[in-house]
Amino acid sequence: ISALAEHLPAAYPELTAFIDPIDGTKEFTSGRGEQCSVCIGFAARGSPVGGLVFRPLTSPATYALGCRGENFVASRLLPDGGAGGLLTSNGGISPFLVGVVDRTQWSRIPAGGAGNKMLRLLENGENIYVLDRGLSRWDTCAASAVVEAHGGYV
Repeated sequence: ISALAEHLPAAYPELTAFIDPIDGTKEFTSGRGEQCSVCIGFAARGSPVGGLVFRPLTSPATYALGCRGENFVASRLLPDGGAGGLLTSNGGISPFLVGVVDRTQWSRIPAGGAGNKMLRLLENGENIYVLDRGLSRWDTCAASAVVEAHGGYV
């Protein structure tokens, strides 16, 4: 790694890598592997700047990657022709989200893994995902960078 670092531009030392090798661990252990992803994100000075979210257990395997600052995006996603709705965890949801569903009459779409939910946003532009629980940077860095590079907002 140190030999490789000698060839990288001086800006790269400011990057921090956030790697989540099994985003959606609960889903993985409960037989819902299609909701799991591998997330590799890069942040500069605390802000997501690039990433890859890869779902290896969907058929076919799906991914999205992007770096907004480099105007680079690529993806292979599953088509989602369904009606949009509010993406939530598979389990219980917070009182805040219960209120959102009640007041808006949006459909609740249970899904596991932060990376998976972010890919679901790209697969159906009518979906909404509200991050209302404590998540770690390794959960959100890659997905945030990817969604923003693809023109979304986080």
